[in-house]
Amino acid sequence: MKRENLFYLIIVFTVSIVRLIVFLYPKHIVIYGVLIHHFWIGLSLILITILFFRKNNNFQLIFIGVGLGFVIDELGFMILGSGDFLEYWSFYPIILVVFLLIIILLFRKNIHNAIFK
Repeated sequence: MKRENLFYLIIVFTVSIVRLIVFLYPKHIVIYGVLIHHFWIGLSLILITILFFRKNNNFQLIFIGVGLGFVIDELGFMILGSGDFLEYWSFYPIILVVFLLIIILLFRKNIHNAIFK
């Protein structure tokens, strides 16, 4: 399998798993009274992976893909105001996730090359 296809599948798999977990366990992550969205977890994962691991290996491919999945999943929710779980499951955040996944599908080779080359 080509690396850019694997990268895309990791992103889609992550979004799917995160959506399933949020559906089954609708609890907020709160640390010291601060609500932590999985957007920030994904962004941290991407930054740590880029900063501390060498380029173009499978470890980096997996962790950046997972991080992007976290970010994409919650991006629409955060843009629309980060309400409660009803907003997370509303029409617009879901449409934005689907739209972003389609854009990544269409440009996956360019995105992969920009990140990993």
